[in-house]
Amino acid sequence: MEYKQPRSVTRMHLMFQKALELETFDDSLPTIAEALLAQLKLHPTNSHLAKPTDVENALLDLVEDGYLTRVGNEVHLTTAARDWAQVFQLLPDGLFKVFGSTVEETAWPIFNGALYAFIRELSQIGDSLDYFLGQHTTPDRLRLLTRATKALTELPKFPTHMVDPEMYQQAAVLACREQLLRLQERKEKLVVRARDRHVMRGNQLEIDHLKSILAIPGLASALTTSKPRVTDFVNIGIIEEKSRVTDEKFGILAAPTLFSSDYKAAADGAFSRDRSFAVGFVDIDNFKVFNNTHLETVVDQDMLPNFMRALEAYCYGRGIAYRQGGDEYLILLHNADEDEARIFFKGLQTHIAKIPYPDTIPSNPTVSIGVHVIDGANEVTVFEAQKLANQAKDAAKASGRDCVRLFTDSPSNPPPEATP
Repeated sequence: MEYKQPRSVTRMHLMFQKALELETFDDSLPTIAEALLAQLKLHPTNSHLAKPTDVENALLDLVEDGYLTRVGNEVHLTTAARDWAQVFQLLPDGLFKVFGSTVEETAWPIFNGALYAFIRELSQIGDSLDYFLGQHTTPDRLRLLTRATKALTELPKFPTHMVDPEMYQQAAVLACREQLLRLQERKEKLVVRARDRHVMRGNQLEIDHLKSILAIPGLASALTTSKPRVTDFVNIGIIEEKSRVTDEKFGILAAPTLFSSDYKAAADGAFSRDRSFAVGFVDIDNFKVFNNTHLETVVDQDMLPNFMRALEAYCYGRGIAYRQGGDEYLILLHNADEDEARIFFKGLQTHIAKIPYPDTIPSNPTVSIGVHVIDGANEVTVFEAQKLANQAKDAAKASGRDCVRLFTDSPSNPPPEATP
């Protein structure tokens, strides 16, 4: 990362950079002092530091903090110094390098904001652990991630206690990834609510900057890092109790207002176990024609209640069904990959075809179902998951209705048969 002196460049950084260049050196050599003084004089804001005593002071500070070690007159880099150099370095021109790369100067405050937000998330996890397990139960990973994240917010300050470079990489990736999800959710709301397009452009700029940070090669090994969750440390059954609210009109399926919170809980539960889950969008085929043929009151009394009871019964113990409207329903399917989701929704299609209706409904309606499967490596927002499932449902309708389509099914290829 590259940004011009967010804090004053100190003699410690200049001495540290010189030590990195030399690896091992004799601190009594006048050339070391001359080189450091020359570097100090390059920076107008630090020209007052360019005194002969600064070499010894910088050396003492770095030795005291564990970045250099002295053996007689020889000075050596420590493991901590080499580790920190992978995270942060001062460049000769006064700019900074983070994780081996530079990015735009304007990205720094956005990155910093993401780091502070991630610290708050880690703190909330810690509070939850205190609640469930008692105080003083902070796991090592949570403690080290918090320490690494705080150190990144304090750049260019040297950390008092070094942690493994991998923890700094994980902290940077997780902070950016979590902030990207929040910004994407905000973008989706702004599309509907904002009148000033400058607000949307500012939001998009933050998204672009965070993506540029995630594209740093030095972070590549941490991109698949999973974020810490309470369920990593607490038995899941302790924290997954909840009450249900049904839709107001029929009182059979879950209220659509619950979908957002249920979706996030499903994501936490699945990703904590390295599993995936699915969102299904179910649409009754030719519902308007059906409504006009049988009259709305008959449909509301004899068809829809039976349809929804069958939907709820099929999903019981495996997922949750939500009523979106007269002919549209959402299903949250827990713990399923693409093959399992395809089998489940093909089974649902067959189940719906066998629903017994009163004589007032002489023929069973069919459904078109669109499905999107979400895993930890391809996490999307609630809105995006619904949209992708909806697009898959549209593809099912375009394919002739009465079928199941996954979002990943190629439009040019029919989906494979689901076989248990």
